[in-house]
Amino acid sequence: MPKFTLPLNWQEDYFEKINFDGVAELYGKLREDFLGGGKSSMAQAEPSKKMVHKTVQRAHAMGIEVNYLLNATCIGNLEFTAKGYKQIRKTFDWLSTIEVDTVTVALPFIAQIAKKFYPHFKMNVSTQADVNSLEKAKYWEALGADVITLSHVSMNRNFDEIARITQNCRCDTQLIANMFCKRGCPYLTLHGNFNAHASQSWAKTNRYNVDYYFISCLANDFSDPLRVIQSNWIRPEDLAVYEQLGIKRFKIAERGLKSDALAAMIEAYRNGSHDGNLIDLVPSMSKYVFLENLRNYKSAMKELKRVSFVNVFKMAKMIKKLDTLRSSESYYKQSGLYIDNKKLDGAIQFFIDKGCMKTTCDGCDFCENLVKTAVTSTGEDLTLLKDFVDDLVGGYYF
Repeated sequence: MPKFTLPLNWQEDYFEKINFDGVAELYGKLREDFLGGGKSSMAQAEPSKKMVHKTVQRAHAMGIEVNYLLNATCIGNLEFTAKGYKQIRKTFDWLSTIEVDTVTVALPFIAQIAKKFYPHFKMNVSTQADVNSLEKAKYWEALGADVITLSHVSMNRNFDEIARITQNCRCDTQLIANMFCKRGCPYLTLHGNFNAHASQSWAKTNRYNVDYYFISCLANDFSDPLRVIQSNWIRPEDLAVYEQLGIKRFKIAERGLKSDALAAMIEAYRNGSHDGNLIDLVPSMSKYVFLENLRNYKSAMKELKRVSFVNVFKMAKMIKKLDTLRSSESYYKQSGLYIDNKKLDGAIQFFIDKGCMKTTCDGCDFCENLVKTAVTSTGEDLTLLKDFVDDLVGGYYF
């Protein structure tokens, strides 16, 4: 059985609802802190430092390690100031006190601080660092990386390079299994910077979250069944292929989901099988409901009243519509996609044999045929989301 890295959602029922067999590590962070991370504060639960400490203790009692995320891709150059450096060291001191096992980083400077002053921490390199080649992997290994999470937008279909990395690096590697990001997505670094500043305690916009990148992705890519099929999904049935290539662990997203949803997702991957809609395993489009205190109208309105960055009344109307869509199954249905997971059996072997990362789609109709046989679409698109992006670009909300 492969090893899994599972997100913490900081809910009281978390340890009761989930079967942790095969789970080697739990990952999470405070809603906001000085360094920030790879997810905006609006999309996270808000644990106290005391809760984080208790969670570490409970996980340790179960023989499971805890990984704290310090994976911001930008700290506004404050890391190179006296005040910023002091805050970074203060964060590491606290993590040492509560005996966190691992820290995940995306910036080499933060990695070097960790290794110089806090060598007791294991170090995981975030997917935000976009490690997509042996050369990058070797760089991070030289900095002391214990585990590298390979780029989920570049590596899930790059089988040759995965093997090249695992055969030539001493550190372990892992892949994110259940994110449907576009292959070679141009938003990776841009979205990472957005989320970093949207989760930093010092940033003026730290809780102001108009996620142009996420909404654009849903509106454009998830309205097209072909784009979804061509994205970087990893089915539970295909984990063994990656294990044979040398991948040691698989990371499951997402921190904002309810415990029931996380339990169902990890169960599918642990069992190596999922009957039904593959979309059920995709956090951003899953039928499973996000935590009530996340991405909801009341929470968003509190943040809008706190700032003066937009026309509050115009934005409030759209947020209410988006919240109604997101909090009900209409969002799930409006995506218009049902991907029969079992009808994708064998597809991964074609991707391996063809070497999709080294060629183009010209003259190949394999994915088009998968759409015909495995995907049922209502023909609807995410019109509301497209309208939001158009209005945002047009300056309507400002």
